[in-house]
Amino acid sequence: EAPVIFTSVRALEETLDHNDVGLWGGISILGNSRINSDVDQIASGEGIVLQNSLASFEILAIGRHGLSVLEEQELLKYGGDDDTGDSGSLDYVSIRHAGSPVTSAYGEEFPALLFAGAGEGTTLSNIEVFATAGDGLSIRGGLFDLRFFSIAYTPYNAVDVDEGFRGTLQYGLIVQAAFENS
Repeated sequence: EAPVIFTSVRALEETLDHNDVGLWGGISILGNSRINSDVDQIASGEGIVLQNSLASFEILAIGRHGLSVLEEQELLKYGGDDDTGDSGSLDYVSIRHAGSPVTSAYGEEFPALLFAGAGEGTTLSNIEVFATAGDGLSIRGGLFDLRFFSIAYTPYNAVDVDEGFRGTLQYGLIVQAAFENS
């Protein structure tokens, strides 16, 4: 079967290669699984639940898509206490020419693929990340398994793991870019 390809609209008009990076943002999948960030602590019946927000990537809520600023801020949060959560499924997916080299005030480059607080109900396999301007794959906490993946031509981290990820990464291939800052 052919993969689902996420790429720039420029790929419809021209042939892109490994030098064409940062042409669009990337994919972010957020969930309610446990993380170990101390940014936002929420009291629950069983103690403290930790949450964080994509604000660390300077994705600021401005009221897009008919949402109020407060509604959008809620959608940018991840983390919680539901390790069994299902943040969806990605299988036979290729993410090409994404990411952002822009470093935020928090020191973050926006990755081509971000999983933040995704739970063990999330299904991930056969994923390719190709030619990104930021990190290839960024994982922020959570509990899921990723099997059969490749990451090629990323100038920063091919895989960046933070905030207490407790899952597994299995059967991966990484080809690091030969950029000056890699």
